[in-house]
Amino acid sequence: MIAIESELKLRAAPEVVWRVLIDFGNYAVWHPTLRLEGPAELGATIDYGLSNTLTGWTSARADARVTRFEPGRVVEWRMGIRLLFQVTESYALRPLEAGTAVVHRIEYRGIGVRVTSQRAVGLWHKAARDADGALRVYLEASKGPSRVARSAPRRGKPRGTGR
Repeated sequence: MIAIESELKLRAAPEVVWRVLIDFGNYAVWHPTLRLEGPAELGATIDYGLSNTLTGWTSARADARVTRFEPGRVVEWRMGIRLLFQVTESYALRPLEAGTAVVHRIEYRGIGVRVTSQRAVGLWHKAARDADGALRVYLEASKGPSRVARSAPRRGKPRGTGR
């Protein structure tokens, strides 16, 4: 297993940070590589899209499952094939006097991880840092999710439109 964990201290209220983290449809607005679609609720299947800088894919899509959901505290999802290659990502929130502490954790498991190059692991670490930085910029620059979410264009076609 390879685990990447970081803690961010944000100048945003826990409720604001929580709304951003569970608004899967808006990840395309702020997250540099991850696209999520579907309900943020325990056991839900969500559409997981990833831009992969290692392989050059513009996007890879898979189903993921919300494996932990504690309102206002923790959201976690898992994708991949058990034993072969599986990714579990979570965000845990803790209120601070002047904002919110967010622990962002990504775990990579399976046989595929054992044969992963150091270069790939370095890129995983960079991607996690980039995501943390993007979350900070999004929350602090916008003074909350609603202003940025309305002004930023969505990527890709809307689901269920048939176009």
